[in-house]
Amino acid sequence: MGQIKQLTPEVANLIAAGEVVENIESVVKELVENSIDAQASEISVDLVESGLQEIRITDNGDGMDEADLMLSIKRHATSKIVRSDDLFRVLSLGFRGEALASLASVAELTIASSPVKAPSKVLKVQETSQELSEGKAFKGTQIIAKNLFYQTPARLKYLKSPSQELTGVLDQMFHLAIAHPAIAFRLSNEGQTLLSTQGKGDIQRVLFDLYGASIMQSLHPFSLNDRDYTIEGWYADPMIQRSSSKRMHLFVNRRSVRNRSLISAIKEAYAPYIPKAKYPVAVVFLTCDPILVDVNIHPQKKEIKLAEEKRLKVTLTEGLGTQLKKTSKAASFMSAPQSKPEALRFESLHENPPLAVEESTAGMQERSKPFPILEYVGQVHGTYLVMQGASGMYLMDQHAAAERIRYEKYYAHMQEDLGKSTALLTPLEIPLSKIETAHLVDHLDTFETFGLKVTLDDHALWVHEIPHYFHPGLEYAYTLTMIEHLIEEKNLTRGVLIDQIAKDLSCKHSIKGNQKIARSEVDALLKDLAQCAQPFQCPHGRPTLIEFTQASLENMFGRSMA
Repeated sequence: MGQIKQLTPEVANLIAAGEVVENIESVVKELVENSIDAQASEISVDLVESGLQEIRITDNGDGMDEADLMLSIKRHATSKIVRSDDLFRVLSLGFRGEALASLASVAELTIASSPVKAPSKVLKVQETSQELSEGKAFKGTQIIAKNLFYQTPARLKYLKSPSQELTGVLDQMFHLAIAHPAIAFRLSNEGQTLLSTQGKGDIQRVLFDLYGASIMQSLHPFSLNDRDYTIEGWYADPMIQRSSSKRMHLFVNRRSVRNRSLISAIKEAYAPYIPKAKYPVAVVFLTCDPILVDVNIHPQKKEIKLAEEKRLKVTLTEGLGTQLKKTSKAASFMSAPQSKPEALRFESLHENPPLAVEESTAGMQERSKPFPILEYVGQVHGTYLVMQGASGMYLMDQHAAAERIRYEKYYAHMQEDLGKSTALLTPLEIPLSKIETAHLVDHLDTFETFGLKVTLDDHALWVHEIPHYFHPGLEYAYTLTMIEHLIEEKNLTRGVLIDQIAKDLSCKHSIKGNQKIARSEVDALLKDLAQCAQPFQCPHGRPTLIEFTQASLENMFGRSMA
């Protein structure tokens, strides 16, 4: 007897659901996109327990009659494509006809719909049973999904906490609101409104709701011309930076997408203005003939392929780069004289020995050999320090050495001095988007363990007390560093989080390359580096010191050690 068997429809639907219904955000995305495709001008999303208990989507779009309603939960039943050629000219957000069938296999589903303002048809689906009845009169569709993954409890453990799931939904709704400013969107959880747009086509108002007044003031509109693509959007001043590409919003034909090539193009345009590890804030819209876009390469249609992608990347990088050069704030950011930080006066790290750390990290390994006794000779290109010792010549990277010293200093402080803080005379405001503040709601206690006492509102974090080891004048930069790590790396353990924050802080305002330093500063650098637990590498793994032994020098010059 053959071993290959055709799967039952129930099993096939569960497999399809695993691709389409990943989490609460993916459910909301699929259902709201259906509402947009149905020409809705008002869409409401109401959640109970962040969607874990109930997701309710209501729109005023083109509803379904009884026949369409019964077909809507069948796999590969759709009104958006008919022929194979249609896949190459997709204008709608959805087209596969999988969303409702997949959702019905993992949740208790109720769909009420009517194409005109008349008594609606209500379809209830639970496991394999279906029940059709008549409901209240309205035009549009309402979909209620309860007890997500009740049939596949193993999937529940992969869901994040309610607050994290809610943040994902909020992020998704903002993407949809930016792409479709003519639609009035509303999102609520437990009856509390989290997002509400007017639907008047004013994208700047949507961006204001997303980013707040402070960041909105730094956004500049731009438009570029290409043979096949229309490119337009907004870009932020280079001073507005983030630790990930999540605030780089990319839309193709009003579809929110990910495309590594275009994200790279935007980052390359900003390369002269921001550090390599940072990302700018930008909103970019591409409009083109749909035949140039392949949207059928990802189960959730998040990733796409574009025709002439290499040429498009060059156009975007060069065009946005030209715009940045014209922006006065970008120019002043590059040309402003960099004052020599007071923190160049190095302090000894080991006046108070550090406590044992929670976990061993790559940055805090014990040294493998003693630090040599060195005599300063000179500086090369304002970057490398030339030393001599008993065994030969040494080159020191002054920036890498300063990073190592600062890293161990911050690491020790964050291990032993947690909770010690200094009150600010005036609270410090750090502008954030609504999404970023939503990410931080569950981390207020974490801030306090690092010596930061803060409060949140919709568009800002207010700092009232700071750790005593923050350098005067750098409170904003240091607090923003902690915020970014808490947002982007919230699943890290405390010890690793300390390691990551210490690495980032150590790089800020350390001695840089191409910077002349005095002999007294060199002496302090040598003294403090010699006391480090791991003086031979910066916290990122680069060498601080390279040795040229007497023998190797003799060999280079063809001399013998007779």
